[in-house]
Amino acid sequence: MTRADESGFTLVEIMIVVVILAVLAALVVPRVVAPTRRAWSPHSRISLRYCRR
Repeated sequence: MTRADESGFTLVEIMIVVVILAVLAALVVPRVVAPTRRAWSPHSRISLRYCRR
């Protein structure tokens, strides 16, 4: 099917990379989103008001 002089990635290789990236994203995104949500809590907003004065 493929010749030895052809270069490039197979569909399986690309799919494996996509799966690895999805797993890494699933591990990283919750760690980034949670602190962001806490940063915009009502307590933080009140503190920001006092800092701006």
